[in-house]
Amino acid sequence: MLKKIALSLSITAILVWGVFATEISIQKTPTLWEQLIQMADQAIAKGTISTDKLITALQTIHQWQKSELSKALELDNKVKAQKTLTQWNDMYELTNHLYDIKAGSGINLTDNQGQSYTFKRQTELGWLNLLRGDEEYYRFPVRDTFLELDFTFNQSWTIKQDTNISGSYPTYFYDGDNYLTDLTRKDAGLDIKESKNADQTQYFFFDLTNDTATNVNTKLSINNGGSVNLNQIYNSVSYSPNYFLVSLDAGFQYCQKVAQRIWDKAKDKEYWVSECTDAANSKFYTGMNQQILDYAVSTISNK
Repeated sequence: MLKKIALSLSITAILVWGVFATEISIQKTPTLWEQLIQMADQAIAKGTISTDKLITALQTIHQWQKSELSKALELDNKVKAQKTLTQWNDMYELTNHLYDIKAGSGINLTDNQGQSYTFKRQTELGWLNLLRGDEEYYRFPVRDTFLELDFTFNQSWTIKQDTNISGSYPTYFYDGDNYLTDLTRKDAGLDIKESKNADQTQYFFFDLTNDTATNVNTKLSINNGGSVNLNQIYNSVSYSPNYFLVSLDAGFQYCQKVAQRIWDKAKDKEYWVSECTDAANSKFYTGMNQQILDYAVSTISNK
């Protein structure tokens, strides 16, 4: 259900849309994001604009889209909110495509048994969404940040929990099947899963301090294998519209404050989404997460 894209993208958008000025009239097929990628590739090939400048421009637009979406939701302007979200979704496909171009072929590390990983991108994230059975959770880092590390596994062998960043091992593993494996709760040793598709992008998530994540000397290593400075892996910035939408939820914001209050004093900062929603609606009960209850008591006592 493609329509002509509205061009109320503010002055910052001119950096991108100027490149596509003669292509603004969007047809029904292919999809809009596919057209954007095609036009961007052509513009880059012709030297009209560089990949770096296009990424910077898109990131500026995504920041503006965040603001516009927030304003529309605050004013309960559902039409504008949906319009902004649709544009953002389409344009973020282009942003990710450009990230992949910048990441290139990635960095390959191999252990002494010949198992080989190709690391392509890293992205810092402030929280993760988990699903266990029918229950949904918010998970916040115990330290400062989650670092998402994208990789492909080059053999149909067993992926192991043998990748570390300056001695810290991943907290979660994601193989693209809409389920995060919590490695802190695994009892089966280092083995994570059998990999049968060498081309499939998979992900490790590390719980790191900001200093570790950003230090130029931070090492990414494979046990009994190679290592490389983490900053040699392309660093992308997440502007996922869905990720941002969840962060606007009242329950999420309540539990984010709970997590921020306890700093690094807890071994985990994980909360049922349903309990976060209840807490945001001032509904508390026996058996609720103790961190949530403690935060609720502290807010009452501070009034």
